[in-house]
Amino acid sequence: MAPMLKISLAAATMLAGAGLAAQAHELTASPVMTEGGFRPSPAHARVFASPEAAFVPEGWDMAIVSNQDGDAPGFLSLLNPDGSVENLHWVDDERFLNPTGLRSYGDMLYVANGVQIVAVDMEAAAVTDVYDCEGAQFVNDIATGPDGTVYGSESFGGGIFRVSPGSDTCEWFVEGGDPNLQTINGLLGTEDALIAVTIPGRVVSVDYETGETTLLGEGVGSLDGVEPAPGGEGFLLSDTNGKILHFHDGETQVLIDSSSAGIGANDMAFDTDLGVAYLARAGWDTISLYKIEIAE
Repeated sequence: MAPMLKISLAAATMLAGAGLAAQAHELTASPVMTEGGFRPSPAHARVFASPEAAFVPEGWDMAIVSNQDGDAPGFLSLLNPDGSVENLHWVDDERFLNPTGLRSYGDMLYVANGVQIVAVDMEAAAVTDVYDCEGAQFVNDIATGPDGTVYGSESFGGGIFRVSPGSDTCEWFVEGGDPNLQTINGLLGTEDALIAVTIPGRVVSVDYETGETTLLGEGVGSLDGVEPAPGGEGFLLSDTNGKILHFHDGETQVLIDSSSAGIGANDMAFDTDLGVAYLARAGWDTISLYKIEIAE
């Protein structure tokens, strides 16, 4: 049986009465008003610009946030775990047309960018390469495998692209047509397999060698992001309706739910060292932060 999780709002939080609920988990909430914080309409601070995703690189103590910014070029921000913005415009580049999901391998960050995958040198805070994914319609999220292969989910085509180590080409890894990957969204690279989640609610394992898919669960929710859960027991999933879910061995537990207030969500990040989850809310130009722990 998976360990029970407890969750508390750490920063950039929603106030009581905003439709926050917990099911089968202890919940403690305290509003923290920070520069990057969520303040219920009409008085909330719009700090970011349609933030679609967040990611915490290994060894970092802050998250990288992708900002789509409407018709303007997108950009990347740095957000501290207390909800304060470290650097709103950490990486600006005209080539960011629609930055969404992001992951790193070594010192390099990889960002989904419409029909491209963009490489960013994190030390220099600069774009180094842009990989055009031929046949792509919408590369949505990114994962990196143990060998450094970069994967991109193709949401409209229902497949997965990849950039292999040492290659300058973005190519198909799993072409569209697998029903398990219909409307694929989030990706996570684990030691053993690639994990994919879909908007219709499937959780899928993808073999690194063959690309074969195995259905781990379905009807889970309208899924966007996927992250490792505390203690290595299953996965944390973000639901576009405004939820954070804990999925383990086919069972799903709701940790956070803002759907009753009409407050949706996008991709998410989880800092395994600090136990802090960063939940992107593009429609509200903000990131909500939550403390997630294994219940005692």
